[in-house]
Amino acid sequence: MASTDPEKEVTQSPALSAHAHSPDDISPASSTHLDDNYELYKDGKNVEADPAELKKVLRKIDYRVIPILFVTYMLQYLDKNSINFSSVYGLQKGTDLVGQDYSWLGSIFYFGYLFAQFPSGYLLQSLNPLVRKPADFVR
Repeated sequence: MASTDPEKEVTQSPALSAHAHSPDDISPASSTHLDDNYELYKDGKNVEADPAELKKVLRKIDYRVIPILFVTYMLQYLDKNSINFSSVYGLQKGTDLVGQDYSWLGSIFYFGYLFAQFPSGYLLQSLNPLVRKPADFVR
C-alpha cells in the first residue's frame, strides 16, 4: 500500500541533483578556513597501499593504542570507585565535608576536563604535532 503523505516520500529535484558535490568540493571562500591537515587528507586519498602492509600497520596501532585506552579507562573507573568506597569508610566525617562538598568533590574532575578541552584542541591544531606527509610513510 502506497503512502499518500508527501513528507514521507524522498525525491530530489533536478535542480539539486545538477549541483551535487562530492564531500571534497569546497568553495574558495570556505577553503581559507581549512587547516593544513585537510591538504594532507586530500593528498593521502590517492595513495595506494598493499593490503598486507595495511593489516600490519593496523595491528601495530591496535597493540599500542588499545593498552593505553584500557589503562586510562581503568584509572578513571578506579578514581570514581575510590571516592565511593572512601565515602562508605568515613571520608565525609574525616575531612569535614558538609552539604554539597561531596558532590563537588566528585564533579571537580569533569570541570577540569571541560575547561581543558578547547585549549588542548586549539593547541593540537595550531602546533601541528607530528604532522607528516603520506610520502614520509613510504619506504
